[in-house]
Formats: sequence, structure tokens, C-alpha cells
Amino acid sequence: MADIAINLEASDIFSLGGSFVAQSTTATVSQAHAEMIKANGDYQKFSSVFDVLTSVTGNYKFSADEGLGTALAALCGSVSNSYMITSVRVDTVNVEFPSIVVTGHQHTNNAHAAGNAYAVPADMIAILTGAYGAYDFGDLESATITTIRSSYEIRLEHIDQADSTGNHWVGTNVKGLEELTQEFSGNIASPPAIAGWTVETSDLNDSNEEHDTSSVSAIRIVART
Repeated sequence: MADIAINLEASDIFSLGGSFVAQSTTATVSQAHAEMIKANGDYQKFSSVFDVLTSVTGNYKFSADEGLGTALAALCGSVSNSYMITSVRVDTVNVEFPSIVVTGHQHTNNAHAAGNAYAVPADMIAILTGAYGAYDFGDLESATITTIRSSYEIRLEHIDQADSTGNHWVGTNVKGLEELTQEFSGNIASPPAIAGWTVETSDLNDSNEEHDTSSVSAIRIVART
């Protein structure tokens, strides 16, 4: 008997192409319905479904050692392969190539076209090369401090409005934001100063069983393009 024909290949759900290498994809379809209850508390009936929404997440690697930031620059707020992209995150580790996570969605009714967009700023484009290793997004490394893990995310808030029948009517992108997190071997200043960023949390860990470690998270406003 031949093998069952089940695909073993990741799909490029956002059609990013180029040096992006798809690793995995998740697509979730949700749909709403109205309910009526009988006088005795049981269900009377359901309506037909409405507000059908497909939410997608694509996990990628980047096959080039440079150019990742440029390739990501204009994605947040764009529509790619029919999906509105609402966030892009890059996770880095000192012994691995970067992992890229792209999230988005689309509606069956009144599908989104491109809306307000938020571009990756030039300083982050320069850091996001695509090469392996942990990236120093906060420019906090020194002779006694090195990054062991970090992440950078650019995202927006997407607000949808339903029409008189509960179906999607219109959506708008607002509140562009960047967030960085970093974990270090060695202790950073507490709290650290990252030019142009608002530091939200920082931690220092001192032990007699392992090297000192520290971490930071910060956010920054992104101007609409």
C-alpha cells in the first residue's frame, strides 16, 4: 500500500518569497452566530453564521546573512497574499539563526485592502541582518555584557467594525509600536537607558552557581508612514 498523500512541507502563507524560508503555518477560521433561547432555557435556534474571520501565523527563517531588516521594513500594515499583517517579530539566540513570526488576518466580507502602515525604523533595519547569533537591539553590550537571547517586534492595533448583519464592514490600523527584549550574560545597569525607548522592566540575577544574568524590555512609538 502506498503512503497516504499528506503534505510534509511548510507553506509560505504570506507569499513573502525571496530569502524567507517557511517553517510552519497556522490558519484558524472563526465564525459567529446568533442564538435564541426557549422559555424553558433550552436552545430555540441558531442563525446562519456571520463575521467569518481567518487568522494566520507564519513562522520563517531567512536564508541570507544580510538584508532581513530591509525585507521586513514595509510589512506591518500591508496586505500580503490577501492577509492584513498586524505584527512581525524576530527572535534571536546566540547559537541559532533568527526566527521570524508574522501574524495577520482576513475577513470573508469586505476584505481588507492595504491600510495605515508602520515601517521598521532605520536603526533596527541595520541591526536585523539575518546572520546567526543574538542581536543587541538595545545597544547595551560591553566588554562585560553580551546578549544571549533577544527579540524585536513591530505591531499595530487593528480595529474592526461590523455592519447591520454582524459581518465585517471596515477596519483601521492604529497605534504602531515596537518592543524589544534582551537577555544578557553579565549585569546591565538597573534600570538601563536605551536612547529613544521607554524601558518597562529590567532584571538582575546574581548567583554563586552560575554567571550573572540580566534582562530588559522596552517599547517605542512608531510613526505612521
